[in-house]
Amino acid sequence: MSEEFHPYLASISLKVVQFSESEQFYDLLFKKVLDAKKSISKNTISYWGPIGLIISEQKDIVSNPDPDYRLGFTQISIRVGSPDIVDQIYKEIVSHKYPYSWKPRSFDYSDGYYSTCLFDPDYNKIEIFFTK
Repeated sequence: MSEEFHPYLASISLKVVQFSESEQFYDLLFKKVLDAKKSISKNTISYWGPIGLIISEQKDIVSNPDPDYRLGFTQISIRVGSPDIVDQIYKEIVSHKYPYSWKPRSFDYSDGYYSTCLFDPDYNKIEIFFTK
């Protein structure tokens, strides 16, 4: 009998306005907290761990719309192993003055759902959550 395959999110590709600002934010989230490995090439920054992230710089933008009214992916959610990790990520990101949508708290989406929602330098929404 063969094992059933369960799809999962393997990597995200993201365009940002400035490498340096985004690199600081994603170093905190992907490298420090999620223990991803980091590599830099001429045109990209990559993080490889539980989830891969590939960042490229996009200097020419038409506008930077309000995150609640933009098209495309409006939020990425990352599941972590405990509410303590949600709190740790929130404290680390906010201590570096990055904005957030909500402080860590419980929701009734599912049993034990606990999350925070943060913004990167380009105001991409990233929810960090735990659920039983």
